[in-house]
Amino acid sequence: VVNEKLKPDHQVLVLEMGMRYRGDIEELCRIAPPDIAVVTTVGLAHLETMGSIENIAREKGDLLEHMRPGGPAVLNVDNEHVAAMAERATGDVWRVSVSGRADADITARDIRYDARGTSFVVRDDTGAEATFRTKLLGEHNVLNVLLAVGVGRAMGLRLRQMAHAVRRVEPVEHRLALRQ
Repeated sequence: VVNEKLKPDHQVLVLEMGMRYRGDIEELCRIAPPDIAVVTTVGLAHLETMGSIENIAREKGDLLEHMRPGGPAVLNVDNEHVAAMAERATGDVWRVSVSGRADADITARDIRYDARGTSFVVRDDTGAEATFRTKLLGEHNVLNVLLAVGVGRAMGLRLRQMAHAVRRVEPVEHRLALRQ
């Protein structure tokens, strides 16, 4: 995609910087240096090849050091290892929390699930609030929306614009699809 499919009219490209071994993030950032970094979580997924949670956190945190200098970072501060990465950031940091942490810039509250999907109220760094509704299910998807809101805020989008766009997001086929 990076080498062959991008066209001049494309405005945004979202890439996952996957890792398996130490140095993978740096190598990928050399190929496609990110303007905005998003770190979702540090978990056990790469324990076999990385050896420890601390090594996983260090490798994922390398994203903040190998992105565009001064570029914004969007961090899931509900994960202690990701929250600690804020000190490695060289630009603005958007702290995102589903649990409502007081130090977060973007939070969700009143999370509800019903026959139409999920709804919740998002508060951003300006104190603005908007109700978001999506067909996506699960708290992890609320977190994904909040991380996307952080990216949108870093790009100058307003909360209400993003709430409107999220209504149109469709779930991936066969992944927590709402069935009647």
